[in-house]
Amino acid sequence: MKEKLQAVAERAVKTFAQSLLAFIIAAGATSVDGVNWKEAAGVAALAAVLSLLTSVVSFSFGNEGPSLASEELVPAEDELGHG
Repeated sequence: MKEKLQAVAERAVKTFAQSLLAFIIAAGATSVDGVNWKEAAGVAALAAVLSLLTSVVSFSFGNEGPSLASEELVPAEDELGHG
């Protein structure tokens, strides 16, 4: 269960970051001051929540991972390449 929660959290954080970057690029901001950070954070947060909901729905379909596809959760390897 811990691996599932970590996968869901990782997916949501990545979605937040990607959405935030996409918002900034789409807004055409040329400086940090040119970004409406409240709006950007709101859009990114909504995307992260949708990612979480998608992952929860995916688990209810009996998948092992947070995706609707049949992906396998593989434990991370340590620095020496051991699982």
